[in-house]
Amino acid sequence: MKKDAVKLRTILFLFAGGFILFVIASGYLYRQNRSYQHQNQRLIILNDSILSENIELKNALREKKPTVFKAVPGNFKKKENR
Repeated sequence: MKKDAVKLRTILFLFAGGFILFVIASGYLYRQNRSYQHQNQRLIILNDSILSENIELKNALREKKPTVFKAVPGNFKKKENR
């Protein structure tokens, strides 16, 4: 009878230890998951803002007409006129 009680205590002790280890691991993984979710949300927002800025810049470049400066020959002094 004493051996049965020792076996039962050993089994209960191992089960309790495993349960405590499981709870600690679950808490740690839950905390890490929440941290990664928060970081992921921040990165998604940052990525969206960068993409929208790139789209705005591309649209601005498409709408902007190239500026061409044409030199008028009368505006420049020639060596002959000096």
